[in-house]
Amino acid sequence: MTSFRKTASAEPMLPFTEDDGTSDWILQQLCSFFHKIYVGKVCGLCANFNGDVLDDMSTRAGMPVTSALDFGNSWKMFDDCPDITEERDPCTKNVYRQVWAEKKCSMIQSDIFKDCHKEVYHIPYYEACVRDSCACDSGGDCECLCTAIAAYAAACNEAGVCIRWRTPELCRKIELSAPQMYLSEKANMKCFLSSSINQRDIVIISEIIYHQACQAQH
Repeated sequence: MTSFRKTASAEPMLPFTEDDGTSDWILQQLCSFFHKIYVGKVCGLCANFNGDVLDDMSTRAGMPVTSALDFGNSWKMFDDCPDITEERDPCTKNVYRQVWAEKKCSMIQSDIFKDCHKEVYHIPYYEACVRDSCACDSGGDCECLCTAIAAYAAACNEAGVCIRWRTPELCRKIELSAPQMYLSEKANMKCFLSSSINQRDIVIISEIIYHQACQAQH
């Protein structure tokens, strides 16, 4: 869905521990935060927030489509705006990034995630990772890469498989600067059973928005 990719600048707010047991940053980000009272009651390019990814691309008329072009064009603000007729492949536009993106995103298909492959189909996550990593060329090389891999890790976690995938070289952990750990209420607590975390320092929160970054050379 690269033609209608949602982007926004954001500022870090609070450190927290995500579902895969690693530290990231909570962000204020466009199209990323809805209160629970809006579940299934919104529509548009940010989807309908009903928990079903299969109907995220629904037109203004409420019809689910598979084409990003049909989806995006249906939500034009003004009818006299011309339709987008060509979906641009970010890897074609940024050829120099494609090899790097495919290499880094291959972690999703590697043995690191093998315990999750039979629980959560990984190919769509890999393909999305490559597209986003090719498109994300705003100075933070790993900005989209880490978020894409973390999305699969979070899906694995929800399926009951905890994967510790971060390394000092790729999407490294961010040390918490606060005495408390902010933990998603959806987090798999099995990820923390073997840790030395004091449960009194864990704060459960229901709504989290995160952004990830790392350093990479290519």
